[in-house]
Amino acid sequence: MNNFVHSPIGLVHIVSAIVAMIAGAIVLLNPKATRFHKQIGYVCVVSMVVLNATAFLIYHLYGKFGPFHVAAVFSTITIVGGMVPMSFRKQITGWLHWHYFFIN
Repeated sequence: MNNFVHSPIGLVHIVSAIVAMIAGAIVLLNPKATRFHKQIGYVCVVSMVVLNATAFLIYHLYGKFGPFHVAAVFSTITIVGGMVPMSFRKQITGWLHWHYFFIN
């Protein structure tokens, strides 16, 4: 357990992962389209952005760009895909579908 966290970046990565998982579970388990849903949703999104950003700074496992970095790229794309419709919900027909599924 002494070497579980290798750097401050690793600590931020772990904390943001825990926050993202808890916030994500809260978002999924509570009623949608409420003020609470939106607030916790933003906590989840910010923690995921921090998680993905720190993932790109961690190379201890492979020493180079690895499969977890690919997962972080995919995660970033889906975060953007889910949040962009929220920004344009009054202009986009079917914005809720895009927000949920990131497909048309």
